[in-house]
Amino acid sequence: MSKLRVLAIALIKNAKGQALMHRGYDSKIKQHFYRPLGGGVDFGEKSKSALKREFMEELGLKIQVKKLLTVFESIFTYSAKEKHEIVFLYEANFLSASDIKKEYNIIEDDEVSGIAVWRSLKEIQKEKAPLYPAGLEKYL
Repeated sequence: MSKLRVLAIALIKNAKGQALMHRGYDSKIKQHFYRPLGGGVDFGEKSKSALKREFMEELGLKIQVKKLLTVFESIFTYSAKEKHEIVFLYEANFLSASDIKKEYNIIEDDEVSGIAVWRSLKEIQKEKAPLYPAGLEKYL
């Protein structure tokens, strides 16, 4: 039986209106997908603090967490396994404007685990890639 996960993710936009997204890949169904960056909230940790920690761990960058936009309950299948998440979506930005780059390597356990890229909703739809969590598109 899978556990319920609590996540905090950040909606960070650049001057072109594109959002910073993790471009993931589900090898079981051979499909790319997009999700804003962030990660798990540890027991006893506030979601805002978790979001700041995750950006430092994965990108080595500091962010300013502005406001909570919404909370999603996300039930989905990834890598042929059922998942259930409660997802806090925050509006955020980088503390330094010079931190905005074209793309970033996402580091987990001292290894590159993925890539973060800037995408608009139209660009994601053109790629026919799913956007997670479901319902996120109305915030882009």
